[in-house]
Amino acid sequence: MKNYKKHMLWIGMLSTMVFVFKMSAQPLHQTANNENNTFSSQSKQTCIWGNDFLTPRVEFRDFDGSTVGSQVFNQVIPNAENYMKQRCLDVAKILYRNSADAPKFRLLKFNLKNEDFVAHKFGDGDQMTIEVSTQHLAKIYRDSGNNSQVIKDEIDGILFHEVTHGYNYSPSTGGTYDGSSPFWAYTEGIADGVRIYAGFHQTRTPDVNNSRKWLGGYTTTGFFLQYVTQKYDKNFIYKFNKAAKDLGNSWSFDNAFKDILGKGVETVWDEYKNYINNGNTLDYDGDYPWNLDCGGSNGDLIDITNDGGTVSSQYNDSPSNEGISKLIDNTINSKYLTFNASAWVQYKASTSYILSSYTLSSANDAPERDPKNWTLQGSTNGNSWQNIDQRSNQDFPNRHQKRSFTVNTSTAYKYYRLSMANNSGTILQVAEVELFGKEKKHTTTSYSRF
Repeated sequence: MKNYKKHMLWIGMLSTMVFVFKMSAQPLHQTANNENNTFSSQSKQTCIWGNDFLTPRVEFRDFDGSTVGSQVFNQVIPNAENYMKQRCLDVAKILYRNSADAPKFRLLKFNLKNEDFVAHKFGDGDQMTIEVSTQHLAKIYRDSGNNSQVIKDEIDGILFHEVTHGYNYSPSTGGTYDGSSPFWAYTEGIADGVRIYAGFHQTRTPDVNNSRKWLGGYTTTGFFLQYVTQKYDKNFIYKFNKAAKDLGNSWSFDNAFKDILGKGVETVWDEYKNYINNGNTLDYDGDYPWNLDCGGSNGDLIDITNDGGTVSSQYNDSPSNEGISKLIDNTINSKYLTFNASAWVQYKASTSYILSSYTLSSANDAPERDPKNWTLQGSTNGNSWQNIDQRSNQDFPNRHQKRSFTVNTSTAYKYYRLSMANNSGTILQVAEVELFGKEKKHTTTSYSRF
């Protein structure tokens, strides 16, 4: 636990693997070999942070240079530009799992000014300017008994909140930035959620009595997101941010929560309120006993369909813009469609994985085309199969709705097969499929020569 007190600042802030989705009772050995209904996901990547991440240019200017606030700032953050670039990366790694996905936030200007205000920011899109008062920094320095750490913490808090605005996805619906809409509550709530998660809002406490509940914005929404992160899913903020893009015009707080947790937002808020009112506390010092999931060498969960493999389909009858490639293109705004009530698709990955969960997303229209019943199977050789998960009478109440399903297996299969049947009619469609798991760890065997 960190032993210093953080001061707050209010500021508008997944060898070869084959994956076969068999959407009917077709022979399990059947495979697709038509060139036109095969698609390689070679352009997709596992969770990697590297050259795809655009480190923004940082322009730091100290317009003061002489007062206590300025002097202590330069003492605790001697290389401000590099420090702020690192904070930009820190924020992006909370919101994303792949550097290629992070928006190209290009320019951050940070100014210190000897003026009578606290802090403010302006600019939007891929550029922003943050200005902080050295008079304010001097005051919190004196009030802390000349503890210089409070200035560093204050700057960190500002950066985590404001830089989030430079990187987070924004909903395409839900109103505007008007101080009260769901869009506004999301915008300021996720920014404070990132700041709280990082450990730089320790002087604030949860407010569960706000009449606007999860739409209160800033810390009201931010602490609620921290509760969900702590109690439900350590990667919730990442998923919540992703849902703002994936759900498209069907986005709402409620749909996002149902998509991620399978529970409506009001239900979770009531749980949160009871939790706090019963004397429980949240952990938000930034020093957690777990790390965010990020695939790669650390073996954490990745979306297997992002590993550069090949997806193919049983039938080559899809419309030109609704082919098999759309099944794993990382957006629910496209879809795979076949003029058959049942069908299978196949994914060939780059190595073997132990599956932990999978998701299916409904398409934009015609609920009768949604999958209703399915069995997920795994195989080590592509011939003999073991059941992993079975579902029946499933429903997708909303269009562009992603549903997640957890599985329990310790076997690293090379092949996965999902048999599905639609609700009714002669057409089957699915917007997106994701597989989440860990790469099989290979052991080295020593051989003795005789």
